[in-house]
Amino acid sequence: MKKLVIIGARHDGHAKVVYEICKALPGIQVAGFLDDNPDLYGKSIQDKPILGPVGMLEDLVSAKDADVFFIALGNNRLRRELGRQLLSICPSINLIHPSAVLDPTVKLGTGNVIMQNAVVVGDSQIGDFVNIHALSSIDHDNVLESGSNIAPGSHLAGRVQVGVDAFLGTGTSVIPDIQIGKGVIVGAGSVVIRNLPNFVKAVGNPARIIENIQAY
Repeated sequence: MKKLVIIGARHDGHAKVVYEICKALPGIQVAGFLDDNPDLYGKSIQDKPILGPVGMLEDLVSAKDADVFFIALGNNRLRRELGRQLLSICPSINLIHPSAVLDPTVKLGTGNVIMQNAVVVGDSQIGDFVNIHALSSIDHDNVLESGSNIAPGSHLAGRVQVGVDAFLGTGTSVIPDIQIGKGVIVGAGSVVIRNLPNFVKAVGNPARIIENIQAY
């Protein structure tokens, strides 16, 4: 039995969804949530307490009250960077809902969530701390780099590459052989038919670049 701490405690957001997936999986016991917002301390998400700040993770591991963590934060860069830091304390874990379908050839890093009825097809590669939301499809030979987010109902054709921390909004469609750069934001319902460079925002059908985003 893995003792899991969920990092992030938004009761009406990502943390709640992650907890629902944990409840559907065998072999996971959720100890509670950690969040740096002191207004949340003493509260709970469903039946699990919000224990305190993220810095408590090390104490929980030392006390053997936790042995793995999961980052339930919507901010791609923060999720990836914080996740990498916390790996020095204990391992993270992949959470894959039982209704999701993954080909055996898919390569997974750590800290990823693959939600209800998502499909990931053969020889795709998923980095670390990636969110693949409900009803999304990732076709063959895709590469989803660390920190990326594929929002609900998005569909990626074959050989698509999604860069570090990129965000594909709800219902995004991407044709084959497209490269989407680091930190890119693609608006909901967009259809991507051309490569997108790093740090841009693109919307529409076909998706067009509407602004540059500050690089980091």
